[in-house]
Amino acid sequence: MTDVPEVVNRIGEYLRDENIKLSKQVLLKVVVYTVHTETADQSGIDWNVIFKSLSGKYGIHVANAFNAGSNLANGGFEILPTATGRASQWAGSQFLLKALSEQVKVSDVKTLSIMTTNLATAGMQIGKQTTYLHKTSVTTGNTTTGAEPVQSLEPGEITTGTNINIMPKILEGNDKMMLTMMMDISSLNRLRRIENRNKTESIEAPDTDSRSIPQRVWLKPGETVLMSGFEQNIQDGSQRGVGSSRHFLFGGGMSGKSKKESFVITITPLLR
Repeated sequence: MTDVPEVVNRIGEYLRDENIKLSKQVLLKVVVYTVHTETADQSGIDWNVIFKSLSGKYGIHVANAFNAGSNLANGGFEILPTATGRASQWAGSQFLLKALSEQVKVSDVKTLSIMTTNLATAGMQIGKQTTYLHKTSVTTGNTTTGAEPVQSLEPGEITTGTNINIMPKILEGNDKMMLTMMMDISSLNRLRRIENRNKTESIEAPDTDSRSIPQRVWLKPGETVLMSGFEQNIQDGSQRGVGSSRHFLFGGGMSGKSKKESFVITITPLLR
């Protein structure tokens, strides 16, 4: 552009500041815990007990102590500030596993580290593919040559799990950032068998559930966002699921009526 030197200099300084902001790197550590509790236990995970354990043993305190357990039980989020003393930089998620394991059965833990830049969306997927019988067809036999009819099976594939998109926005001074998160969660309920009228051929039809959960939170680099409140009852039927019937994120389920599965997600951003 062409203008007087004062205006050109101001625009140049603005562009330099913007380039510095956009080039800042953010490391996101995402941990997904799958836990089991008894269906008869109406309270599920007792977050007040877990927060007391985190505070007393590891020096980690929830940022908003008021009504924190109720918020998490209803699908909300809380922030675990950066711990000091014996706790490391990953304390918000590292010691949460120990506190959870003291109260419930943690059946699966997935950990992913994602590198992104300021105002750039980072995506991740925790999921599996399930193969099913999508289509059947029969090739008519040749009566002249005596060739018999041939049946062909065409497989289909469905992907279920959790997609998480996270966009960090760093404020000037690097002392605070905003995380905008969108989680798309899908699970496989069952594969239904569909037969023709004569019951000579059949296909499989997947039944799935899905939900989208938007979240936006302000926090300091090194603090941990803790999200919970997503669960399902495990009722009648045989075991099903991808990899393991215990994986709720992967569409799993188990026989019986006494179990409940839920998952907890933590996200810890660090500046690089």
